[in-house]
This record gives sequence, structure tokens and C-alpha cells, in this order.
Amino acid sequence: MSDVERLLAAVRSRVHAFDLGDPAQVLDEEALSEVDRLLRDTDAATRFEAVRAAAWLHWCRYLALPADGEQPDLRRAIELFLQVARVDLRALPGPLLRKVLGTDGVADSAPKAGTTRDLIRQARRTGDPVVLEEALRQVIEGARDSDPAAAPLADLDEAILVGRETIGVIAHDHPYRSLVIGRLASAIQVRYRRTGLTADLDDAIAFGRMGLPASMSPSSYVVHLANLAGALVHRYDLAGVRADLDEAITLSRRSVAHQPEGHPDAAALWNLLSGALCRRAQRDGDAADLDEAVEMCRLAVAAAAHPAMYLSNLGGQLRLRYARRRRDADLDESVDVGRRALASGPTNAPDRAGYLMNLAGALRLRSAGTGDDATLDEAIALARQAVAATAVESPERADRLTLLGTVLHDRYESSGDDADVDDAVDAWSAARASVTAPAATRLRAAIRAARAVAERDGPSAAVGAYSAAVGLLPLLAWRGIDPDDQQFLIESHAAGLACDAAAGAATTGAVSVGIELLEQGRAVAWSQMLDLRGDLSPVHRASPDLAERLVACRRALEQPFHTARGAGR
Repeated sequence: MSDVERLLAAVRSRVHAFDLGDPAQVLDEEALSEVDRLLRDTDAATRFEAVRAAAWLHWCRYLALPADGEQPDLRRAIELFLQVARVDLRALPGPLLRKVLGTDGVADSAPKAGTTRDLIRQARRTGDPVVLEEALRQVIEGARDSDPAAAPLADLDEAILVGRETIGVIAHDHPYRSLVIGRLASAIQVRYRRTGLTADLDDAIAFGRMGLPASMSPSSYVVHLANLAGALVHRYDLAGVRADLDEAITLSRRSVAHQPEGHPDAAALWNLLSGALCRRAQRDGDAADLDEAVEMCRLAVAAAAHPAMYLSNLGGQLRLRYARRRRDADLDESVDVGRRALASGPTNAPDRAGYLMNLAGALRLRSAGTGDDATLDEAIALARQAVAATAVESPERADRLTLLGTVLHDRYESSGDDADVDDAVDAWSAARASVTAPAATRLRAAIRAARAVAERDGPSAAVGAYSAAVGLLPLLAWRGIDPDDQQFLIESHAAGLACDAAAGAATTGAVSVGIELLEQGRAVAWSQMLDLRGDLSPVHRASPDLAERLVACRRALEQPFHTARGAGR
């Protein structure tokens, strides 16, 4: 630990002691000496955190000392907090923040309740945007920090409900309106990641677009841009709409370009742009996008105080570049940064399953190149851990099951052990059945399962698996997306699927089943060319309410999949 890091930890410890009721720690004269040395010795990488810690220590001293006479700690705290505000307005103490925003009139209603549930109830009772923004902030942090498999969603659900109820009555010129909309969009997006409910993702994007006024502070503005871009990336992963991906890249570039110097979320902003570029490179085969994605991810690693997640993402992108160019240096670095991510991240980190998956994928490629069975065994073990660490309802579980099936099948091809191919088919079948996963992921797993069965046991044995795969085609190319996107998805993920399925059925003598499977595939293709929606204009004229209900039903039926919350939700 460097001297600056030790000083920063010491100052933070004193502020924490004050929060726990011990003012002596901040009133100690040594505290001022530590602050002076911290501000003198800090560098560009640590300056924001150093200034913020120093500002809070002087603020705590101001609160602890008598109010009469001169107040040099208050003046010094304000000077330092003004520097902090240029980067992150949210880092100011509540009274100062309200002065900066000109909201002293609502100071009396600032959050006083002790628990998140109390804040939510206070927000519902008073409709106060200040209280609501704090309640949403707390439920977002609580949902992100908790165990996804076990943590209840009640507070998150209730806060979102109160947020929806309150947004419409907040004055458009209220200084907290944009913050509340941004928090609400983030809370809905957090819930989507926990439940996979597609309506939440659409709502997160809608609220995100609503909350982009130019009056936001620079720090809040770039975070809001990034949150909206992140939601668009999720929706692209779900439905494959190219426009969502392009918009996400545009917003991510804007967030990176507008970030104030020393922004605390700089690593996350670089990482988001990197991920969006990587997806476009996978879709279009553009080497320049992939190279830029790798470089953006390197910037994220360099900017991060805790880089485990960004190291893992860098490993995944280097693995993709190796698969395209076969440069051994990319694969070696992918394995190296993947191991560093696992070693540096806590064992209970929410993102650990992703670290395991990225390293497993790199080890699989290394095993394919070297023929090393021990490396493949390690890849399988890591893939199993990744699946075990992912909640059953997570949209990401299917992707991890698919990788597990793939590495198991690799080992089956080298060893001939039927147990491995059985386990591979089971993993792929579980991925296919995941209703929260993107349709493309489910279909990819279904096709692999069918082909594995056909290769080992013959085409006739795979008719059921092929039928299940064909049944997913309408979800892949649902009519709610652009025809060009539909065509791309079918050509990329399902070319020849219906023919393979029909051929398998024909070998069993079930000609009618084969014809039916061919017809299912053909129907999906025809639905791209023929928009079968009726014109509702006459209904709108005769009965507007009925027309709106028909539109709502049609939208619900065109969703690529449906998920249900548990009983009582």
C-alpha cells in the first residue's frame, strides 16, 4: 500500500468513526496533518477520492465544533466540496447539495427515516422527490450488493411502484426531477437483471430517454447516458435489434467524451463502450471495432481501483480476437488476465460467474490448440462453477450452460466417454428451456443438442431435439423487430435448421412430421415478408378504447418470450 493510500484510509477511518458517534477522531490535530499530507502527495489517479475524503473530514469537524466564533473547517469543507462537485454533485452533504441546487425550500423534508422501507413509505406519503431519490438510491445499492439468488425484491418493487406514481406529479422545473427519473430507470434495469422481465427493460429505456435534460450536472449526465446505453445493450442481446446497438455505441461515446476529469465511474464508462463495440464486431466482423473494444477495455482496467471485472472482460475480448486472427499472444494474455481477475476479485463477487466463464472459454481454445487434456478438464471445472454461481432465473445462465455443454462435448470427442456427451446434451437442453435467456442463445443451445444426438445416435434419435429447436424460430425472428434484423438472425443462427429437422424425421418414416417441421421453418420466413397485422383505423374510429385494448394484446403476443414473477409478486 502506498503512502497516499495509507493516508486516504486513515482519513476515511476518522470520518467513519465520527459517523459512529466518536467526534474525537476528527478533532484530533493529527487528522489535519494527515489531510494536509494527503492533498500534497496525491496524484491524478487518486485526487478525486483524496479531495472528497478531506472535504468530509473538515465537514465533520465543523459539525463537531461549537457554532459560535469563526468556522474555518466549514470554509475549507466548502472549498473542497466545490472541487468535488465539478466531478460528482452527488458526493456533497445534503445541506450543501440543496444549496447548490437551490432546493432549500425542501430541506425540511430531506430524508430523516432510518431504513429503506421507511424512506419508501415517506416518499409515498409526501410525494417528495428528495426522499424518493434517496429511497431509489438505497434500493439500487441493496439489490446490487445482495446475493441475487436469495435477496428479496420487495423493497425494489415497492420503490419502483412509488417512483412511477410520483414522476407524473413532480414539477418539470424541479431540480430533483432528472435525478429521480434517472434513479427510477436504473432501479427498473436492476430488476430486469434480477428477473429477466422484458417489460422492465423497455421501461428502463423509456425512462432513460425521458431523463436526459441538459440541466443535469456533468457527472450525473454521463452516468445517465451510460445507464441508458447499458439498457440498450441488454435489449440488443435479447432481441438482436441493430438500431439498439448503434444507439448504445453513440451514447457510450458521448458519455466517455463528456466525463469530467477524475470521474469516479470512468472505468465503467470505458468498459461499457468496449462491450458495445465488441458486440458490433461480432455481428459485422469488423476488425477495427474489435481492436477499439480491446483498447477501450485496457483503459477501463487502467482507470479501475478494483479491476477484476474489467480484467475478465478484457480476457473475453482477447479470446474473441484470437478466434478470429489466431495470434497466440492474444490467447496467452486472455488466459493471464482471466486468472488475474479470479485471483483479485472476492470469492463472493456477483460478477464472479462471468470471470469463471471467460477463463473457461480461453482455456478451451488453448486446449484445442495444444491437445492438453488437463487444460480442458480445468475449463470444464470452471464452467461448472460458473453455472452453479448463476441464479436459475438469470438471463445469463443459458449462455454459461451453453459453454459448459460445449467443453463437455469437446472432451467427449477426444475421449469417447458417453457420460460427457450426455451431460453436454443436458446442459444444452437446460439452456434451451431458459425462458429469460435471449432467443438466439436458446436456439444455439437447442441446435447443438440436436446435432450431438444425431451424430452419436443417428438422425432419427434427434427428431425431438430438432423439433424443440424449430419451435424457437418464431421467438428468434418475432415480428416486433425490423425485417432486416429478422433476416440477419435467421441466417446467422438457423440456416438449414428446418431441413435438418425434416431429414431426421424422414429417416424414421415420419414424413408428415418432416413436412410439418419444414412448414414451421417456411412460415417464419414468410412472416418476414408478409406483415399480417390488420389495419385498426376503422376500429379506432368506432371504439377507441377497444382499439387500444387490441393493440395492447397484439404487443403482448408479439413479445419474444414471457416471464412470470413468483406467486404473490
